[in-house]
Amino acid sequence: MQKITAGFLTVLAVLICYGCIREFRERKMDDRGNAVYLSRDMLWAGIICGLFFLVICWVVAVLDGSIGIMLCFAAFVILGLGLMLGWKNCCIFYDHNGFTIRNFFGRQRNYSYGQLTGYRFSRGAGSMKLYVGRKTIALDDRDTIAAREFLQEARHGYARCGGGKALPNIWNEKRKQQNKTGKGSFSAHVHNPGEFLAIFIILIVFFVGMGIFCGFMVWEPVNQSECQQMTICFSGWRIKDNRLVLLSDAYEEPFEISGYEKHLHSFEEVTGKCDGRTQFDVWVKHYDPDDSDPYYNIYQMSAGGVTYRTFADSTNAKRGQLPIVLYAFGGLLVLVLAFSWLTYKIGCNPHKYPKWVVYAFFKRDAISF
Repeated sequence: MQKITAGFLTVLAVLICYGCIREFRERKMDDRGNAVYLSRDMLWAGIICGLFFLVICWVVAVLDGSIGIMLCFAAFVILGLGLMLGWKNCCIFYDHNGFTIRNFFGRQRNYSYGQLTGYRFSRGAGSMKLYVGRKTIALDDRDTIAAREFLQEARHGYARCGGGKALPNIWNEKRKQQNKTGKGSFSAHVHNPGEFLAIFIILIVFFVGMGIFCGFMVWEPVNQSECQQMTICFSGWRIKDNRLVLLSDAYEEPFEISGYEKHLHSFEEVTGKCDGRTQFDVWVKHYDPDDSDPYYNIYQMSAGGVTYRTFADSTNAKRGQLPIVLYAFGGLLVLVLAFSWLTYKIGCNPHKYPKWVVYAFFKRDAISF
């Protein structure tokens, strides 16, 4: 399954890379007139993200790693390929009569300047948008100079179609509406509200996704095929946090049993047999974390025909950490939601708060009082 997934992602990556190369060549010899493209930064970000995690997916597949880990890295590969596909397909072509938009899936739609219903432009390139009814055409992430030239042409084109009538500035309209009603408006003060919404959604999805992923990893049963079987004598023991540490003269690294209080049969017998003579049959995995000394984790052990810990015991001990994982990511999610809510409240009425508070949440050129 892992190799099939990695192979599918590789084929997809090859096809998208080929399409991006063709698009790059076409833009060099483009004779379709004026055009506005997405920034090349999106392409490079997609290439780095997609190819880097694709290599990791192949490493996981070759080593026959967990399917959960594979799916996590595969999601980042798809994200990178999505950025590349967006750079390839998303663009705007325009002339004196109207413009054509090509979306993420390569579909094109034509508009005349008379169909425009408004625009938005404030300081910086991060607040350029055109509106056609309820449809928003964002120019924020495109080439700044080309986007401004297109916006200027759109305003002139609307004036030609409307007998000299100016295209409404939605930014000013929202400011006027707020002054009439007295109600705070996030979009009336924040120059690019969609960017903040996207950041909040990404953070929420990230922490929810990481919580689900870590919960899945904790809940996943211990796999016997990933363990190493050993026969060993223990010469001593000690308690470290909630782990029983067994020592052997034959190995420098200690052997540890997590959750021994509930998931170890006859603690007294096990420690009593740590005499340097009794042989234990154990199934272990070796860990070498960066922040502590390496050790062997015991998942099953027996001696003299008596089993003191089974893989089921190790799985239950592992699953006992699930509430800690859920509480940790749940707490982080609450903090993100609280931060998002506070940012929204300050953005709606920035004049009600000290400037140092406002600028702690917003860049100076991202908000107006």
